Amino acid sequence: MEFKNSAMATLPRPGETLLLLGPMFCGKTQTLMYLAHEAGHGGKATWVIKHRLDDRHGADFIGTHDGHKMRADGMASLMTGTRGGSGCVRDPLAYLDYLFIDEAHFFADLREFVDTVHATYPRLGIIIAALEHDYLGNTWLGIDRCLRKGGPDMAVLRLQGVCERCAEPATMTKLRFTALYDGTGGTVLVGGADKYMPVCMACFKD
Repeated sequence: MEFKNSAMATLPRPGETLLLLGPMFCGKTQTLMYLAHEAGHGGKATWVIKHRLDDRHGADFIGTHDGHKMRADGMASLMTGTRGGSGCVRDPLAYLDYLFIDEAHFFADLREFVDTVHATYPRLGIIIAALEHDYLGNTWLGIDRCLRKGGPDMAVLRLQGVCERCAEPATMTKLRFTALYDGTGGTVLVGGADKYMPVCMACFKD
């Protein structure tokens, strides 16, 4: 499997969290998959999970826009979904070196989960890929809480795409057609290039 434009990212040290943030089509999932591949190749115990809302690549996979896919477990809550269910006698997190979370902006309990993991499993590294802003320009709640608290155990890597309108670096995601916005203020509208495009701040405001 070949991963492009991911060489800038490295696995965090044990007990640290790496946030991969940016607009759509900037390589967040690609970078997460690259790091998961590197960790597995190095003999590390890994677990890749995602929010179950995003099933564009199948219920049990994450994928890149150029067709690469990787097995992932979908769940609606990090605090409950990572516990292995009521019939599980083993704590799955206790045996991991790295946990990878894709589409993390959908998890409202992201900050609570990260804090719990760092307190309970001090050697577990977490890699998070997420949109920083929704298509209205607001920071996703779980991401905002992570950024506000920060700390020495959390690093942020902001990735940029290419603005579809002017080819400048893209930091925002814009609805391709304003008719897709129903005016209710809802921000969960799962989709790909059929609904969204990466844009620079100037084109986002235009």
